[in-house]
Amino acid sequence: MSASDYTTITVSRTTQAPSQASFNILGILAYHTVWTDLQRLYEANADGLAQMVTDGFNTFDPAYRIASSFISQDGHPSQFRILRRATAFRQGLEIEADNGGVVPAAALVISFSITGPNGVTRDYTRTSGGISKNAEAIAIAAAINADVSGWGAAGSVEFVCAVSGGGIGDVVEIDAVIGSSGDMWYVHDMEYLLYGDVTADPGIVADLTSIRTAGSDDFYGVVIDSESKAEITALAANIETLNKIFGFTTRDSDAPTAAATDILTDMEALNYDRTFGLPTEGSLATYPAAAWMGLKLAKTPGFTNWAFAHTAAGIVSDDWTADQKTNIRTTKSGNYYVDAADIDHFYPGQAFSGEWIDIVMLTDWTVARIEEAIFGTMITSEKIPYTAKGAEIIKGQCYSVVREQMRDDDSGGFIKGSEEFSYPSISSVSTANKAARHLPDCVLRVQFTNAVNTVGLALTLSF
Repeated sequence: MSASDYTTITVSRTTQAPSQASFNILGILAYHTVWTDLQRLYEANADGLAQMVTDGFNTFDPAYRIASSFISQDGHPSQFRILRRATAFRQGLEIEADNGGVVPAAALVISFSITGPNGVTRDYTRTSGGISKNAEAIAIAAAINADVSGWGAAGSVEFVCAVSGGGIGDVVEIDAVIGSSGDMWYVHDMEYLLYGDVTADPGIVADLTSIRTAGSDDFYGVVIDSESKAEITALAANIETLNKIFGFTTRDSDAPTAAATDILTDMEALNYDRTFGLPTEGSLATYPAAAWMGLKLAKTPGFTNWAFAHTAAGIVSDDWTADQKTNIRTTKSGNYYVDAADIDHFYPGQAFSGEWIDIVMLTDWTVARIEEAIFGTMITSEKIPYTAKGAEIIKGQCYSVVREQMRDDDSGGFIKGSEEFSYPSISSVSTANKAARHLPDCVLRVQFTNAVNTVGLALTLSF
């Protein structure tokens, strides 16, 4: 005989726990026809980029460019998702010869480069005649169309390049032909030119909704390939309803100015918590917003300030004037990537509502982890009693979450010891709530640990 003849032991395990929401996976929303899946998960390393090439992406495709910008950053997260935009956009761009609101003076050299969907870059220069903006527009459009290695009339005819107003306007319009839908041209290194992206929104929200419905919804950050005003506006409205954040970069010339016609102004007026943006005079092909995500998404929410994320690989800082910085940061609630003391850095780390990006992330993290903790307790417990002791169990789960963010040096998301939890007297709860087994009116209070972005200092020096 053995001991088992006398004792029967039934083993049950209560180690199950609900899955945790992720806050470090980037969703790259890009149009392509490489595969027909709505999304794929890639490792954020050289192997992941190699797998993209194996799958059929070119290294100059927007999806690849964004992924490369993301994984090139120190401390980047371990994974990203390519989210396939099923509906192709038709790119529309505008450039206009300009020097302080007037035609560039005679002998000034107007120059720019265009990098096409094939990865080829073509450079263009034009010595201004100084007569009129229309004359410069006609000359610029003619140069683009005459380039046999380009994409206009004498080249591959992938876009139509014409002067606005049937030839009498001041703007050079570059519009992709139907057969080039989903292709992108990046205009960069512009001198004496204004630029605008007027690409229409082809239905980006419907595409994202299909992606989220049919596949994983575990990505938290979102960036897009074509960053026009219309596409940004549509997507930002949708992101505001989700537990995600959306970052974009704009090259539109009115963004850093006092003008109120740009996408930064529109977003600031909408007061969005979940969208942040920055203008640049560099190339949009480097995708600075994706680089910023790469520097920050791997950090535990609450333990990092999005301001001062620095030395972004592959991103060139902008040399904004003091007035332009004020327009971007203060008037329009935007951000920028600039140099100070030879260190390039993002600043100030705010959404268009004026809320700090790190506070938005910490709030999302806290809500998700509390929901997971309470649900996990309900799953693993036989029951939570509808008594004060049961309410104390809920309190304990809430405290366990927020205390993960507390440190003696206040480096976490919440100030140590600031947590307070209250719940109603069980006898005061309505019969209806008791019958529904719903415990109402529980309140958790905890104080954010804020961050220092600027310092005021009075310095006194003496012998």
